[in-house]
Amino acid sequence: MKRVYRNFPSNKTAQVYKSRYEKPLGDFVARLYDLDGYVDKISTFSTGLGPKLVEVERKFRCCIAEKGMFAPLPLDKGWMEEVSEEGKIDFRVEVDYYLESFDYQVPLYQDIFLIRAIKTQNMLTLYIHHTRGMQRTDPMEIVKMLEGHDG
Repeated sequence: MKRVYRNFPSNKTAQVYKSRYEKPLGDFVARLYDLDGYVDKISTFSTGLGPKLVEVERKFRCCIAEKGMFAPLPLDKGWMEEVSEEGKIDFRVEVDYYLESFDYQVPLYQDIFLIRAIKTQNMLTLYIHHTRGMQRTDPMEIVKMLEGHDG
C-alpha cells in the first residue's frame, strides 16, 4: 500500500532512522492513533523577557497522506485493513506548545515533522524532516513514541 505525500522533501536532507521491525506495517501505523492527541509537559527556553526556562504543555496531532495530501487520521480504523505488511506511508506530526497562564493557555510556535516510513522485509526505515518551528521536540523522541519505547 502506498500513501505518499506528493511534495515530500528529498531524502538527502532527512534524519534517517533504521531498525529491525518484524511486525507488519499496519502495527506501526496503529501507533499513530496512540500518539494522536497525546499531551505531556516539557521544559523549554523562552526568550520573551530574556532567556529563562519555562514549563510548557505539548500536544501531538497526526495526519496521514491521502490522495497526495495530508488529512487527519480517520476515526474509523477500517482503512488499516488495506495496509500491507510492507510498503511506504507518509505522515505528518504536528506538535503544539502551550504556556499555561492563570485562566488560559498561550499558544507558542508549533513544530511540524514530515515522516516517511518504509517497511521492507524485516527492516523499517524512517526519514524524518523538521519543516517548521524551533524544534523543541527532538525527532528521536517521536521515533521512540511511535515504536512504543518510554521517552
